[in-house]
Amino acid sequence: KATVSVLYCKVGPPASTKMLAIRKGLGPLMRSAARAGSLPTQVRFASSKTKVAPVEKKASAKVPVIKQKRTSKSAGQLTLPSRKRMLLPDTMKPTHYDITLEPDLNKFTFAGSVEIDLSVQKPTSVIEFHSKELRIQKKSATVTQDGKVFKVTQMEENKKDNIIRLTLTEKLKKGEAKLSLKFKGCLNDQMAGFYRSKYRDDSKDEQIMATTQFEAIDARRCYPCWDEPGQKSSFAVSIIHDSELTAISNMPVSAQKNLTKGKSLTSFLPSPIMSTYLLAFCLGRFEYIQKQTSNGTLVRCLCVPGKNRIRQMDFAMKVAIECLEFYNEYFGLKYPLPKLDMIAIPDFSAGAMENWGLITYREVLMLIDEEKASIDQLQRVATVVTHEIAHQWFGNLVTMQWWDGLWLNEGFANWMQTYSADALFPQWNIWEQYVSQEQSLALRLDSLRSSHPIEVDIYRAETVEEVFDHISYSKGGCIVRLVHSLIGPQAFRDGLRSYLTKHSYSNTESSDLWEAWEAAAKAEGVKIPLTKIMSTWTHQMGFPLLSVTESSKKGTYDISQSWFLSDGSTQKGDSDKLWYVPLVTNTTTGPPTYLSTKSTTVDLQNGKKKPSFVKLNYGQTAPMRVRYSAPMLSALCDALKAGTLPAVDRIGLLSDYDALATANQIEITSFIELLLLFTKTENNDKVWEIITSSWRVLLDRLEIVSKEAHQSAKKMLTELIKPKATSLGWTHQQGDSDNVKRLRGLVVGLYSEISSDSQLVKKAGFSLSKLPKTADLRTIVMKNIVRNDKTDASAKKLRAMYLRSDDNIFKNSVHAAVAQTPLQSVMSESLQWGLTSGDVRSQDYIYIVSHTAMNPIGASLASSFIKKNYQTLYTRLGKTSMMLFGSFAKVSFRGCTTTKEIENMKAFWESKRLDLLKLTIKQSVESSNLRLQNIEKLRASEASSPGYWRSR
Repeated sequence: KATVSVLYCKVGPPASTKMLAIRKGLGPLMRSAARAGSLPTQVRFASSKTKVAPVEKKASAKVPVIKQKRTSKSAGQLTLPSRKRMLLPDTMKPTHYDITLEPDLNKFTFAGSVEIDLSVQKPTSVIEFHSKELRIQKKSATVTQDGKVFKVTQMEENKKDNIIRLTLTEKLKKGEAKLSLKFKGCLNDQMAGFYRSKYRDDSKDEQIMATTQFEAIDARRCYPCWDEPGQKSSFAVSIIHDSELTAISNMPVSAQKNLTKGKSLTSFLPSPIMSTYLLAFCLGRFEYIQKQTSNGTLVRCLCVPGKNRIRQMDFAMKVAIECLEFYNEYFGLKYPLPKLDMIAIPDFSAGAMENWGLITYREVLMLIDEEKASIDQLQRVATVVTHEIAHQWFGNLVTMQWWDGLWLNEGFANWMQTYSADALFPQWNIWEQYVSQEQSLALRLDSLRSSHPIEVDIYRAETVEEVFDHISYSKGGCIVRLVHSLIGPQAFRDGLRSYLTKHSYSNTESSDLWEAWEAAAKAEGVKIPLTKIMSTWTHQMGFPLLSVTESSKKGTYDISQSWFLSDGSTQKGDSDKLWYVPLVTNTTTGPPTYLSTKSTTVDLQNGKKKPSFVKLNYGQTAPMRVRYSAPMLSALCDALKAGTLPAVDRIGLLSDYDALATANQIEITSFIELLLLFTKTENNDKVWEIITSSWRVLLDRLEIVSKEAHQSAKKMLTELIKPKATSLGWTHQQGDSDNVKRLRGLVVGLYSEISSDSQLVKKAGFSLSKLPKTADLRTIVMKNIVRNDKTDASAKKLRAMYLRSDDNIFKNSVHAAVAQTPLQSVMSESLQWGLTSGDVRSQDYIYIVSHTAMNPIGASLASSFIKKNYQTLYTRLGKTSMMLFGSFAKVSFRGCTTTKEIENMKAFWESKRLDLLKLTIKQSVESSNLRLQNIEKLRASEASSPGYWRSR
């Protein structure tokens, strides 16, 4: 499941030109397979031994023990307390579902029936299963065993826990049984369960399609089931539908039959055993393109009909084909289904969903025009596709036993999406971007005292919504990256292959993967207590700050670790936290040494000549911060000027010192001087992501502290970056690398924001009638025009362009641009229009609100609007996805400028009694107080003076 980051959303290209639409049902390969009466050879319902392709081996090595002063206790293996899980009784488990559904796209309802094969584990007269918002016909409830029918005497519904309890007249014995049920449900508009999605065709007529989104616990909204990831079964699905529509599901079609009254029955081949949340089906009018992998897997990309849509699937198709073939070799197990469908859904709450054999996407994350897209947008689509396809093995073939394993499911996919994208697009240097984006997101959230461990106890399944966040995804991915660096690529892949082969079509706990990697490392001669080391990173929240300085003994360094917190606070017990920290530097040769105590003195030169600089966490493979002594930092700055510090480590250095300034561990002016040095010397686009982000945050706070100082700082920065912005220009040139294109967007984007020249865009030759071709520069131009318009004219023109466009990426650009207006009246109108007009999809409305809140004059307006329209927002989104609705809670705190306002906003949200938002509210309060703390620190510094900036 790919999440959508609200404040880091990407905006993109307009629709492409016309292309032939293909409107047929399943492809010939699938039909021939169905007619043959058997599955193609690549469909495997059990794990098979696969020959592992050789990988170049590294020399075996042991992990050395640090000879260190025992100044404190050592980090031991951390264990989680005994876990409690709210599960259905273990008296029986399902083995197969035979589901028939008949949706009505006019009445927005569906009728269904299900036959569930059960394996009774203990004698019982009670059957309990999940059901939500379904009307189950009691008379239809039939239970049979060995030809005997068992009468259902009572059917009770526990609405709080979504459980149906059937009581039988007598006990079922151990063995096989069957449960049959008939039910009805609502084809809802909440983007959860079995739901409807609307769109407009080329004639601008509204059309309806039906689709599903079951993760985490919404399969129960479509059919009665044992809705737990550990309850794997096979599924056979049949759909009754209007004959002019096409039905698709996880598996190929097995049969199609014409019924009466213009209806058809489409049946699908049985699936391999899988969890309930991975079942999926879609019904509607679809266009598609298709290709085959080299070993015969049919891949289709589908979308609803519409001008230019079908052409915008070419890039996703290219990535999917290459990614499947890459994974087939890397995992050592071929993709186990005969086909892979990927479909773009108009209304979709998440980013994408990895349903086995039928991946669903937001349109904006699958449909893209390569010629007009920005590099960021291409990278986003590529990594979402590689993320979801990685889940076909890691998550689908092998699945977490329970939701407390979500982090490993998503963390691994987060790492794997980048690993595969780097193999497919090496020109992107995407690991640098992983550090500037994913690692930064993880550290920012995990530096809060209100963060949570990667691995958390999940009692009630619905609470998993709270941990679909940057800890599970981004920090989880960072931990997987750390493992890869510690045991090496050979052992990493060997362990992964062993894990996937051993546990195919079953469920696992996190420890199963640690053990597989540890065994593979041992086989390579790398003896490392991986489970013990990783427990310190996954079982406790937060991460370490390493403080390093040269010691009195030549060639040695004093290093200590402490828990890093953004607010710089300390409480009793904080100093007890310890991590197993690999000490990797630019001088390291061979396996790293480890710091497991509070402090140590260690030789980092290994008897060699003193290097010109020492950089800890070299390669940024561990999610942590580092603070250097003044001489060591000076040497790193010299390396920065000389160009001898790699880009990924420049990202780490600047990010670390930004965080240190935030935590009041260094003076803000010290960080500003470092930031100025980077701004003057840097040419890497990923480092510039950190530079531009740091400047925006600093200027935002400075505007609150002193208008005069803010203007002086903007003037200074404008003059500083103007030569670079002018040199890069406003147009991508033929022969520009992807990294240069990204750099242009970052530098010119910042320059256009801070320049006082209101004619900047006009001088560059652009207007709303003549926008740049590519999405990144187009958005910059649109924002600049609105920002400098003292009327509502440009905002109105953009809205008219929005209504004419069928390109969701362009529409998001409009939201970002209109929010730049200097007029609160325009903002108010935009907020109201987005909420009530019906022109903005529910999933996209947060973009209007969040962009408005990022405008200094719109922050309080957005906060007030959220409070005033709470009930409408909750009805539209809160009942659909608390994860999506939580974004409004976060944004609402943006308008709080005093401690009292923060407390009032906190009280507002707490009064709503939303248990699944408790953690979100807690983190929002802490982040808001941290922002106020930093504003006051800036106010007390030299940087609050205009003269400080004039002298830079």
